[in-house]
Amino acid sequence: MSFNEVMIGVVIGVSTSIIATGITFYLKDYLIERAKFKRLEKKLKPIAGKEAEVIIPNIGIVKITDINNHGITVKDKLCTTFLPMERVLLTDIGIPFENYDALRKELMRKNVEESLDIVFPPLMDKLKEVMVTEFLKPDSELSAFIALKIRGEIREEGISVKKLPKEKELSLRDIAERMEKEEEKEKRAKKS
Repeated sequence: MSFNEVMIGVVIGVSTSIIATGITFYLKDYLIERAKFKRLEKKLKPIAGKEAEVIIPNIGIVKITDINNHGITVKDKLCTTFLPMERVLLTDIGIPFENYDALRKELMRKNVEESLDIVFPPLMDKLKEVMVTEFLKPDSELSAFIALKIRGEIREEGISVKKLPKEKELSLRDIAERMEKEEEKEKRAKKS
């Protein structure tokens, strides 16, 4: 065997190896992409196909406009979005019910009501407690404000209210106690 024959054999062997390696990688990529597309089709076909409306998290309700081996193209009222196949395979896709918007709004309303039912009663109890303690303090600003409002309303009705000296001004508590006493007198008078 001559040197040229050996070199030709080596060149043919190396060339064959390079071509075989390239073909192997190409076939491997092709088969992997084809397998992904088959998985995508297998995932989408039972629930939706082209032109179907689906719910995709973080996007919302969209219409599938194209399905190919690279991914899917979806469209909503605002934009058209391409989702690569890898992302679609990892994403939960749902089909909305016919009255999806009404059901979604009803669920949101129900959740808000439940949240308010949880938060509102303790808040109201605390508010009542604060209001009662403020009303019963003879020198509180709230009590003085309400007393002024009551006097203003009484004056607007045409009833004269004489100004009491500072030490004799009544607090809301005093007014409430007097009103209770007067109501009790009226009840006793009605019974007799």
